[in-house]
Amino acid sequence: MFLVTSIGYKVLIPSYSITMHKDYELPMMTEEYGIEFYVKSLDEFEKKYPVGTHARARVEDRIMKEYIKYARDHCAYEKQHHLLRRDFPTPICDKLQTMGIHEN
Repeated sequence: MFLVTSIGYKVLIPSYSITMHKDYELPMMTEEYGIEFYVKSLDEFEKKYPVGTHARARVEDRIMKEYIKYARDHCAYEKQHHLLRRDFPTPICDKLQTMGIHEN
């Protein structure tokens, strides 16, 4: 989806966000790894990316790649704090490990 600004530029409006914020508050989950992501409209997302289509597979692949980058950065933070406090939880590192992905 594009938005044309008042000076004629086209701006791409993302269909999803890895993190919840103002416009992206409705949670969804990828089929393969159960990665949570957020959308503006469930109906619009399902119309644009119907389950079982190549479009859905491609968007879920992009979500997974974006999540892995995000998770690796946050896992580094969790590990730093876990070294200082052994009881500091590491849920993102644990999720990456469950997915079979190395943090570094």
